[in-house]
Amino acid sequence: MTGLKNKRWFERECRSLLQSASLNSSYIYAALLDMDKLSQFNFKYGIEAGNEALILTAKKLSKAVEGEYKLYKSGVDSFLIISTYPNRNLCDLELQQPIIDSKILALANFSHKINDLEVILSASLGSTIIDASKDSYDSLFNKLDYSLKQAKKLSPFGYYFADLDALKRYERTNKIRYLLINVDKSNELKLALQPQYINENTFHSSEALLRWHSQELGIISPAEFIPIAEESVAIIKIGDWVIDNVCKLLHQVSQLGKSTCIAVNISAKQIVASDFKEKLLASMQKWQVLPQHLIIELTETTLVSDIELVKETMVELNQMGFRFSIDDFGTGYSSLSYLKELPISELKIDKYFVDGIMDNEDSSSKTIVNMIIDMANALGVNSVAEGVEEAAQFNYLKQRGCDLFQGYLFSKPLPVEQWVEVLK
Repeated sequence: MTGLKNKRWFERECRSLLQSASLNSSYIYAALLDMDKLSQFNFKYGIEAGNEALILTAKKLSKAVEGEYKLYKSGVDSFLIISTYPNRNLCDLELQQPIIDSKILALANFSHKINDLEVILSASLGSTIIDASKDSYDSLFNKLDYSLKQAKKLSPFGYYFADLDALKRYERTNKIRYLLINVDKSNELKLALQPQYINENTFHSSEALLRWHSQELGIISPAEFIPIAEESVAIIKIGDWVIDNVCKLLHQVSQLGKSTCIAVNISAKQIVASDFKEKLLASMQKWQVLPQHLIIELTETTLVSDIELVKETMVELNQMGFRFSIDDFGTGYSSLSYLKELPISELKIDKYFVDGIMDNEDSSSKTIVNMIIDMANALGVNSVAEGVEEAAQFNYLKQRGCDLFQGYLFSKPLPVEQWVEVLK
């Protein structure tokens, strides 16, 4: 349709180029461009108009990259670009890269006259420079795919160049993704407990946090590995590990004559899994733990992932004695009508809003904190403030009627052994 060579031709010619370039230790520029929301354009103007737009775009892109670069068609609405003359001087190629990227993403390439209508499309571009002596065709394409995913987050006309630092992050992400496959059996995961207090001195309950000390990569933050785990079933394996180990811990402290509650974060994938309830109850039975000692924390994003199924699971478990907490409340998209219907026992105020309480120049955080506490009171549930680090924050929250507090003002997250001593 466009008169361009397709992805199979790209692979054939790219492999040949990599082979010859590797002999000279040369560098190659490559890019992957994807049209933004072309399906919506087709729906509005028709398939024929969409095809015409692709043909016109291909012609303009071919002209934009002519010379030392070659354009290929990849898939329905994407294009591949690669340098035809490998460059032995990386600095020279890095100077050319922003110039060619800007030529490719120029607005004129996506502005067309179709059926007497002036239409403007958009696209996102991911690009990289690779060392032909170290990279294969597969790794090149993986890096382009990664770059494009980052660019799509910034669409329309999203742009991302995977430089050396970005490629290191990409390789680390891939390594973490690989290690997550069996992390639940690696003995590298540990629990930490964040105590929750009623006031300055009265310990009440705790939130279970996860720590990962990888033998290969060292300490990996949950902020880094949890989003990667959520891409696959790894998040379910991790969630099952946390539930089982929290139940084991609750059993151990009951043997010491102590009783407490621990909150556990549950992901969207985990709670909608068909065997979630079965595995949860199995862990509770194995460790002889009562449902009222476990609080299940869900984010607002988890709630709206499949609200009817999540609601059904929550109601069933609540009837058995389980309680539910809504984590990071105020940062998601849940409907107030659903909150009224769900068996919730507490709302958690996100640290972001707690941090803003004492900001005299911006009162919005204080307003939202007040609203969440008032809403919790209206629903007849507890309000829990996260990330309380200053006495002034605690005093304000206490005055407003907040019920529970967690944060460094009271205690940092504790290893299991220290937490048990606090509980005693």
